[in-house]
Amino acid sequence: MWMLTIAALPEVHVVPKLQSRAPGELAEMECHVIGVPQPRVYWLKNDEELKMGSEKYTIIGNSTALVVGKITYSDTGAYMCVATNPAGTTRDISSLVVQDQPARSKDKEFCFILKIVACCITLVKGRVKYS
Repeated sequence: MWMLTIAALPEVHVVPKLQSRAPGELAEMECHVIGVPQPRVYWLKNDEELKMGSEKYTIIGNSTALVVGKITYSDTGAYMCVATNPAGTTRDISSLVVQDQPARSKDKEFCFILKIVACCITLVKGRVKYS
């Protein structure tokens, strides 16, 4: 009897793609992975394996989330989530920038803009009035 084994190349999607943090903060990255069979997942920083023995990095789940603790300027870099199975290897990158005054993320900026717009739009007798 023959058995057909199918393997699908892993798909990897990391969020956020880019984040900016101040020294001393935490940085979190999530890696969404699918593949058949279930891929092995691991993280690299600037193409080098993370030194997991330290308190600097925390892996959550099946390596699907990475937390970088008490970040310093040297933590700036490209964090790569790598998924591998018999069909091959796929990777995606989350970039971390450490700076004194981190830039706002687009999501927070978008919410801030929405709050401003909501304050300026009112309904008057069923019609939109901009103030």
